[in-house]
Amino acid sequence: MSGSSQPHSQQPQPEPQPEPLKLPWKPLELFPAMSEQVFKSLDPISRQHFAESSAERAIRIQKERTEEMLWLNRYQYKQ
Repeated sequence: MSGSSQPHSQQPQPEPQPEPLKLPWKPLELFPAMSEQVFKSLDPISRQHFAESSAERAIRIQKERTEEMLWLNRYQYKQ
């Protein structure tokens, strides 16, 4: 085991911190009543819960916006 070729200059790595939850949408879009400050103060599990419970809603909103854009595009071309 002593023959491992690891660089000696390697520093002891800091405790891995929980990565901030990366949402493809802003929390405020989904929870207007929940300020960003409140959202950030939630513990990771609560955040995950909010993110998951609102994921379907986010997808639906995205789909509606896409359909709206497609409809608007078709309407513009007809004129």
